[in-house]
Amino acid sequence: MIRPSLVLWLSLLVANSASGQTGGRDWSPNDRLIVGDFTRSTRAEAGNKFFEWSRSLDDKNTYVLVEGFEGQDAAVAHVSSEHFKTAVATLGAYIRDNPRIINVQDASD
Repeated sequence: MIRPSLVLWLSLLVANSASGQTGGRDWSPNDRLIVGDFTRSTRAEAGNKFFEWSRSLDDKNTYVLVEGFEGQDAAVAHVSSEHFKTAVATLGAYIRDNPRIINVQDASD
């Protein structure tokens, strides 16, 4: 059986420290409020397969986002969506550095 490829995106987001040393906002107490709408909207997309946040055990300011989409068209639709654009515009206040992003396309069964 042939199925569309699954585009797997892994995003590592490093949030500002709670002490505010970088001049940004603290993410940890409000993480569900900060990414909640973005998460719900992304999970509701037609081509979304999974969208999961995790928090590092070693560094409480490190969040990892793993997202998967069914095919390149679904991934492009995601980054073109209004909720993605809003997230990019607002999350910068909570992230210390540019996110480290790894994009992988897997066409295996």
